[in-house]
Amino acid sequence: MKKTKGHLLYSGIMGIFLMGIIFGAQTLYYHEQLLGYQNLKDYNIARTMRNLALANRISNNEVMWFNQGSVTKKAGRFIIKMNNRKAIELKTLPKYDFEEGKHK
Repeated sequence: MKKTKGHLLYSGIMGIFLMGIIFGAQTLYYHEQLLGYQNLKDYNIARTMRNLALANRISNNEVMWFNQGSVTKKAGRFIIKMNNRKAIELKTLPKYDFEEGKHK
């Protein structure tokens, strides 16, 4: 009788342990997915701000402010500083965006 209780307790503990590992792995997977989507969102917002700065023809070392952050033009590159303290650097011409993403 005592051996049965010990095996039952061990099986229960191992079951809870395995469910915890599965739950932790799923949480980690969805957290990484969420970070990827947030980075993609920030990159797309930065591209939009750069395109607006291009449309307004800002000159070198000039800063253009937006609700999402600021854009500064520095010799052929745009430095976008987001409000969430993330800095993204993009080239001047939009046609280089996809080539830049391939090399990273």
